[in-house]
Amino acid sequence: MGTRMVEMDGGEQPTRLAELLKAMRRQAGVSQFELALRLGISQRHLSFVEIARARPSRSLLLAWIEELDAPISLCNAALLHAGYPPLRLSPGAMGEDDPRRLALEGLVRAHEPYPAIVFDPDRYALSITRGGWELSCLLAADLPESIANDPRGHDMIASIGHPEGILKHALEPEVMAAAFLNQFKAEAWARPQLRERTHQCALSLRARYGPAVEVPGDVGAHHLQRAFKLGDVVVRFFTVQAVVGLPQNVSTEALRAELWFPEDSATRNFMEQLAEAEPSA
Repeated sequence: MGTRMVEMDGGEQPTRLAELLKAMRRQAGVSQFELALRLGISQRHLSFVEIARARPSRSLLLAWIEELDAPISLCNAALLHAGYPPLRLSPGAMGEDDPRRLALEGLVRAHEPYPAIVFDPDRYALSITRGGWELSCLLAADLPESIANDPRGHDMIASIGHPEGILKHALEPEVMAAAFLNQFKAEAWARPQLRERTHQCALSLRARYGPAVEVPGDVGAHHLQRAFKLGDVVVRFFTVQAVVGLPQNVSTEALRAELWFPEDSATRNFMEQLAEAEPSA
């Protein structure tokens, strides 16, 4: 089999990989002999893989999976067990009929009357709940149309950096600005096309709030808090993000939904009353 296979020590990861590959072959109804012929390796070598005595190269692993027509979820699980990076799912056109987008939009619709938004990998908002729209109108009513009506969608990075964005009503704008900026910077390391917009956002936030907004922070928290003062009312939310698919299939290309949950009864009541009011234009 040449360089497509290497000997390896035992252990939990190799064993799990061997069990997965064997299960995939059996589920496909293919014998060891037949699969070995398709892959151009000996049955002995294939048997060694299935008992964790040899580790397949990435090329052999991908060929193995392709021959068995395994789903992407099992493909990525096998790659991860073997110590290789998973395949990245193609983002596709991400049009209005994209199934991933439809799934996330169904999720955010069920989140009414609270704010929720679906956005693409480049941080352009694609859809928003009515609750999110109404709250945005209160927080950033003067946001220029050049941002709000961007043909790609609402530019979430530009709106955070803009003086008339939602930070204008933040209870602790410096803290929230730093949290947003740290998140944008972390994403820009994995997605270089975000760097210039993130840099412009950083310049704007630094001019308004000082160098404290660029202090590195923890972006691995399970949720982020948002608090705003609207007249005599203070509304507080915590936010979580969701993606479609199994964890091993998630990539930087994924569409995301961000859902805002009220932290207290005052915020809950405020959003419910907002939902009962006449819709904004």
